Amino acid sequence: MEERTIPRRLLAGAAALLFACCSQANSAPPGSPPDAEICHSASAEELAASGARQVDVTLPNVLLQPMRGAPATLTQRIRTADAVLLNFIYTSCTSICPPMAHIFATAQERLGTRAAELQLVSVSIDPEHDSPKRLQAYATQFRAGPQWSFHTGSQAAVDKVQRAFQVYRPDKMGHQPVTFIKPRGQDGWLRVDGLARPEQLLALALGSPVK
Repeated sequence: MEERTIPRRLLAGAAALLFACCSQANSAPPGSPPDAEICHSASAEELAASGARQVDVTLPNVLLQPMRGAPATLTQRIRTADAVLLNFIYTSCTSICPPMAHIFATAQERLGTRAAELQLVSVSIDPEHDSPKRLQAYATQFRAGPQWSFHTGSQAAVDKVQRAFQVYRPDKMGHQPVTFIKPRGQDGWLRVDGLARPEQLLALALGSPVK
């Protein structure tokens, strides 16, 4: 998988959009919806510190089972024009998965009435135990909205998805915190390692296009 550092001018552009968004929020009438809380005045330096890199991902043609509804491929589930945040979790994880889910929950909350602009996708790496019912309970725990989908499937299918994003580990205990971003209107993906701040992820997903 080829990785490329995001040009600093594009990070600066995303930060500029955030600044404009925050300026609008500060001038909004009292009682207006708090959508602009996603801004948080993130700077280009903060965005660069996220360590985001462009990565080449080809989604595999394998079926995943969502927590509700019929099996489908990720290509079928992910709307082309939408911004997407995607991560890999498992419900019995007590270390990095709860913070990762909390980051998604916070991003969802900060979007407010704009939540439909972003798809959140979580794929279980422990499909043997993570049934749709168990994923539903996990989603409820983190107050997942309709735009946040959780997926399981056969172990072979889940492994192919992990390999496509180059995060496959033979032992789930070796799982690392990584978030993948498909910026709005783009086909490519970004990779952010570690526990990134929700506003950093939102800026990259909804801000300046990454070419």
